[in-house]
Amino acid sequence: FTIAAGAAPGVRDLTVTTPQGTTAAVPFTVYDIQSINLGETKSGTLSTIDRASLNRPGSYGDLYRFVLSAPASVFIDLKSTDFNGFVYLLSTTGSVMFSDDSSGGGTDARISASLAAGTYFIEATSTTAGLGNYTISAVFNPPTLNFPRVLAPSDLPLTGFAITNPGGVNATVTFTMYDEAGLVVATSNETIPARAQSAKLAADIFPTASRAGWVQAKSDAVGVKGFWLGGDWANVMDGAEAASEQLANVDLVFPIMSAQTELNVVNLGSGANLVSVSLYGGNGVLLVT
Repeated sequence: FTIAAGAAPGVRDLTVTTPQGTTAAVPFTVYDIQSINLGETKSGTLSTIDRASLNRPGSYGDLYRFVLSAPASVFIDLKSTDFNGFVYLLSTTGSVMFSDDSSGGGTDARISASLAAGTYFIEATSTTAGLGNYTISAVFNPPTLNFPRVLAPSDLPLTGFAITNPGGVNATVTFTMYDEAGLVVATSNETIPARAQSAKLAADIFPTASRAGWVQAKSDAVGVKGFWLGGDWANVMDGAEAASEQLANVDLVFPIMSAQTELNVVNLGSGANLVSVSLYGGNGVLLVT
């Protein structure tokens, strides 16, 4: 049997009739599926009258229909102070595409994904059986490329940044150099054609920069990636892919350290953050913190 689009929510009874008689009624429930749009936040409640979660046995869950008219990189956030949130992103056939438990920090869940245009379903549920209020949101996540190594003015002619745009539309990239106090040193905009790349020296991107700083590149296009490369090009050369933003209470492991290893950290938040660095020996013994 089929359930018509727009069918009224509620309990139905299913029976089967044969020449031998009619079976006892088996109840099933038609649930309402709300829609959530990009840039929207909705409030909800997990309760015992909700349906059972599709993916978390023993938990209740709410479904939301999410439609994208164009490709986009998105954050899907489930926040609650009543229960430990768990969020799923499902295809139209119900298969799990992405899921998360605690990437939102604490008991909050966050999915970060680059999605094609189309229809998806978001399931808001709990890690273990939980009840209470929550908010669910879906917001655009513009690609942000962070290059935290501080460059002195003398480094600018010897350091380059390469940015690729694999998407099907032109990408506008905004480069910003910040000093070690977080103040803007210089900015620059560049348009990278679809499926193209750009490689430029920092001196060409920031021709007026007169003091040291680290670089951030932002774009409104999906899939933009990049790396930096620099040195004196005779004795020393270094480089790295753009660093990703890390949430609070996350451990980063660097499996190889040497006397020449340099760690560069920037704080993208609005307040002070404490970073603890611990050095371990090859046998796993803590040497210093």
